[in-house]
Parts: sequence; C-alpha cells; structure tokens
Amino acid sequence: MITTLAFFAAGLLQSSPTAIEHVDVIPAHRNVVLQDQTVFLENGRIVALAPSAGVEVPDGCQTIDGAGKYLVPGYVDSHAHFPGTDAADIPVELYLQMMVEAGVTRLRCMRL
Repeated sequence: MITTLAFFAAGLLQSSPTAIEHVDVIPAHRNVVLQDQTVFLENGRIVALAPSAGVEVPDGCQTIDGAGKYLVPGYVDSHAHFPGTDAADIPVELYLQMMVEAGVTRLRCMRL
C-alpha cells in the first residue's frame, strides 16, 4: 500500500521548525521521484529540500519520519459541495478532515 503524507493541517499548527526525514518527494514540475529526501518546513512552508544522506537536522527542530511515504503537492478539488445545508450532511470538521487525509489542501466550494 502506498501512503501519502498530507501536511496541510500540520503546517497550520506548526509551532517550531520541522524536518520530514527520509521521505520520497514527487514534485509538481518534473516527472521524477526524489528518493530519501529531508524536507524542512517553517511557518507552514517548505524552506529547503536535500538528500537525507547529506543533511544534519539542527537541534530544536521537530522531526517526522517519512520513510516509506511520499510527499506530494496538495490536490485541488475544484467542484466541492461544502456540507451544512442538508439534514444528511456530515459535520464540517469531519468533511475537512477527510479532505486533508485524501491530500486535498484547497477547495472551490459550489455552495456554502
């Protein structure tokens, strides 16, 4: 099973610099997989990316083990129907959690 890391929520809640170690990165602009990378995040944004073998994570940096996982750009759902107006709708918090777990980091809602 392929596991994808979704870091939208982590970026919003991030309180200290973070390093995702040993993760395979699939960039949006090239048809490659960058294997065994360390990705540095600050304030919810990627600030550096380098092969894990040549990187030393600074003290005080939170680390996440990304071994066996992939880091991909967030997906966009450009035709989402936000819950909340129908009796059978699920809670908004659950809907957003499901989107993040699926890798969706941006929604274009057709109704509110």
